[in-house]
Formats: sequence, structure tokens, C-alpha cells
Amino acid sequence: MLITLGALYLAQGVPGGYAMIALPAILTTRGLGLASLGLLGITLLPWVLKGLWAPWLDNRNPPLFARCGRRVGWIFCCQAVSIPAFAAIAWLDPIGQYPMLLSSLIVVNTLFATQDIAVDALAVNTLRDHGWLGANAVQTSGFSLGMLIGGSTALVLVDGLGFRATTLALALLPLCALLPLATVWRHFAQTSASAGGASILTFLRQPYTPALIVLVLAYKLPAMLGHSLINPLLVKQGAPFWLISVTSATLVAIIATVVAHAAPRTCATYGVPRTIGALVALTGSSWAALGLSMLAGKGSIPATIAMNGFAYAAIVMATVPMYALFMSLASANSAGTDYTLCYSIEALANLLAMMLSGLLAQSIGFAPTFLIAGAAGMLVSPWIFRRLQRPLAQIHPAATQT
Repeated sequence: MLITLGALYLAQGVPGGYAMIALPAILTTRGLGLASLGLLGITLLPWVLKGLWAPWLDNRNPPLFARCGRRVGWIFCCQAVSIPAFAAIAWLDPIGQYPMLLSSLIVVNTLFATQDIAVDALAVNTLRDHGWLGANAVQTSGFSLGMLIGGSTALVLVDGLGFRATTLALALLPLCALLPLATVWRHFAQTSASAGGASILTFLRQPYTPALIVLVLAYKLPAMLGHSLINPLLVKQGAPFWLISVTSATLVAIIATVVAHAAPRTCATYGVPRTIGALVALTGSSWAALGLSMLAGKGSIPATIAMNGFAYAAIVMATVPMYALFMSLASANSAGTDYTLCYSIEALANLLAMMLSGLLAQSIGFAPTFLIAGAAGMLVSPWIFRRLQRPLAQIHPAATQT
């Protein structure tokens, strides 16, 4: 099961790495301006907005592959369209047909984001308790590995194979990722829940939703308040753009791929509340240390990269049990909707952190902002440890199990 999920999550990370790591470098060498490069960010909007159509997917059977079950059928449907759509990009002129390139990437990411709804629902419906932790470790590492392949590996291949052959190779990779699922789909078809009943309004009316929003904000805001400032800080410190690219994309993907698998064992040993609380505190201490070193005049590019790496490792390890909590709160019939909307709350917290960090850094400077992020992380950590079990155990006892 985990091998099947890992292959699917890996495939879903490839388009993101292609759009956010490989293409900026490729297009820059071909003379595309920075203003136009910034538009690549809109190609990932489907991953933020997918909660809007998650109920539609939960409430309907797939038009094709229906005998494979609802979840697996939707995965096969998405792949049947996304692979040729991705491959078609190979025949575009990335500079002369840049608007078409952007449109194609939006379509591809919409299809993969839709597939992600079905894959997450499949994990919720077929796994329980410890399985959710393992599934989210595989999700985090698999998606990050896909980002690496679609980004850094693609850049290496472009030098030898060219743009078209590299893009075609990346487009065919998801087809290989389907092979594990193709061999075991009958097992998953038997575990599919019936369609119907999923809605955004139903999720918002759940008694746990307010507590969940507070919990996600408490765990995510301090972490991303510091992480959002790393690239601007490196620019201010004079780091070359290639180093910033490696740090913000390749390095964090490697960290996520490696450390995600340590989270289930850590949670099994210390429990989910204690693990998340401790990791939030570790993240906060990293930002505080970075802020203090800057105030002492000892801030440097290596120190910034090292502290960011340490903090990001803690963020990733905390994400795995948090996503497992999301799965534990999802109902069988609306698993795709419930989990995706929990994910959307986290995406909103990331956005708020990015906005707040920019405002604070502009008003009071980088060092004080890192100190605020550090203090916030260390202050909310005890609250997470003490309060995590109480609101969630009333709704779903599995939410507080390891």
C-alpha cells in the first residue's frame, strides 16, 4: 500500500518541480524577463484551490474506470488526461509560446491536484492509526522526491537531452508510477466508500473545525513566519541566485525526503501531541538563534542556510503527524473533501505567515522578526502539548493516538 501511495505522490510532485525549479532556470537562459518568470507561480494555484472542487469529486463516480472503484477510478481518469497534456508541452516554444506554456501547466497541475484529492481519500479509506502516519511520511518524501526529479534532475537532463526530450521523459514518469496501482487496484476497489454527502458547508459546521483552525495556526504561523524570510535575507546578505535556488528548492526537498520517515517512529515513541509541540519549539529556537546571531553581528550566509535547514527539518517532521490528524478527522464518504479542506486551512496559515513576515521585516527588520517567530514558536509549544488531545479526542479518539 505505502509503495503504491509513494509512487503516486512522487508523480504528483514532478509538475511542481518542473514549473518552480527547472523552468525558471531554463527560461532565464533563453532571455525571459523576471516579471514574466513570476507568472509561473500562478500555475500552482490549483493546489491551493483544489478544496473548491473536492466535494464534486467525492460525490460522483468517475466517468471511466468505474469498475476500479471510485477513488482508483478518478486516479486513472486524471492520469489518462494529464500524461498527454504534460507531454504536449514538449512541442511548445517556451519563449515564443509562453502564454500557452502557462495555460498548459495550469491544466496539468489542475489534473494532478485533482488526482491528489482521490489519492488522499484512498489513504484515508484504506489505512488506520499507524498507517496514517506512514502514509503521510510517504506523501511528504514522495512529493519532495518528485519535486527534485522535476526540478534539479530535469536541469541536468536538459543539458544533455534538450528541452523536448526532457519534458517527454518527465511526462512519462507518472505512467511508470501507475504500475504499482495497476497491480493492486482490485484490493482498493473493495474498500471504496459510497459516493454522496460531501460539502464544504458540512465540514465548516463540524464541532472540531474552530479548534482545528486554532491548532493549525498555532503550529504553522511561527514556523513559516521565519521560513518565509530566508530567501529575502539571503538576497540582502549577497548570496548568488544559484545558491538561493539550491537552498530554497533542492536542499529543502532533500531534507523533506530524508527526515519525513523519522516522524512515525518519533510519534510512536513520544506521542503525537508531544512530538508536534517539541518540533514547533525546535523550529522557534532555530529562528531565535538566527535572530540573535544577526543582532550580535555574526549573521552570515552559511549560518542562515544552516538554521533554515534545521528549522525546515523540524517543520517537515511536524507536518507528518499533523496530516495524520487531518486524516483521522475525515469521514469515509467525504474523505477527499475533509482532508483537502484541512490542507487548505494550512495553506491559508502559510499565506498569512508570508504576509505578516513581510510586513514585520519591513517595519522592524529581519533580526527582530526572527526573534518574534522564535518566541511565538516556543510560547505556543506548551499549549500544543497540553491542549492538543482535549479538543480532538472528543471528536475522534484516533486523532490523539500514535
